[in-house]
Amino acid sequence: MGSTTTGGGDLEAARGDEVSNRGPASIDYQKASIAGFKKLPAVIRSRLVADGVIGSKPLCASCGSLDVRKRADGGYYQAGTAWWGDETKAVLIECRREMEHRSGRTFSPSGAWSVSGVIHHLDAVGGSEITKWKFDAKATGGDNSSLPVMSEDPLDLLPPEVAAPVRGGLADAWMRITSSSVTEYLTAIRVVNDDALLLEANRTARTETSLPHAEWKLTTLRAPINGSETFAFACGQRGPAAGEIGQSGNNGDTLPLKPGAQWLL
Repeated sequence: MGSTTTGGGDLEAARGDEVSNRGPASIDYQKASIAGFKKLPAVIRSRLVADGVIGSKPLCASCGSLDVRKRADGGYYQAGTAWWGDETKAVLIECRREMEHRSGRTFSPSGAWSVSGVIHHLDAVGGSEITKWKFDAKATGGDNSSLPVMSEDPLDLLPPEVAAPVRGGLADAWMRITSSSVTEYLTAIRVVNDDALLLEANRTARTETSLPHAEWKLTTLRAPINGSETFAFACGQRGPAAGEIGQSGNNGDTLPLKPGAQWLL
């Protein structure tokens, strides 16, 4: 990487390497009760652990929005994609169940979850790598190009060169707000050719305004795939009454919230 500086500021690694002159990005988050891998219903998560499909400490894991969708014949179903990865495996998960339309935007489950996916076994030679990146506001000269760029793509939060390897895969981001700090989390996974690429990142600031300039801590892994296997099961014959889905959603069931659009209190 070069060491020259251009207008708009630099995204720099802790080791001092310049990677981009693009300003930091921000996402317009929406309030949600749960985020990340916990969006995948607990009954599915428990079964994945019990069957040995996933472990207990992922390098990266999340779940896309579990949207209710309408078929051409007028029927409804709920479906989504999740992922889980560590240094030994990368797991891609699809889940789906039939839904019954109650009224307005309210639906209730009418069948079990159908869960399937693929487990890619990894040869993680050398293990994961941890790096730190930050936006260098001093290099902007005070011009407007240093202002945060609004985006709906979680990967736009990262320097382009860092995000590039996992683009085309699955990504999610969310924010957790407490009385003393704001933390943003990002996770991504991509399986391409015979390799699996995993990424987990987080950054913390005292306020949401200062978050785009906070330092990112990234954990990344690129590992060759050494064999794959599929899995499939059904679980959760019918959710309880509290599992009915309305505009706000609950128990991991959401109507439609875009992936990467949640923040938590």
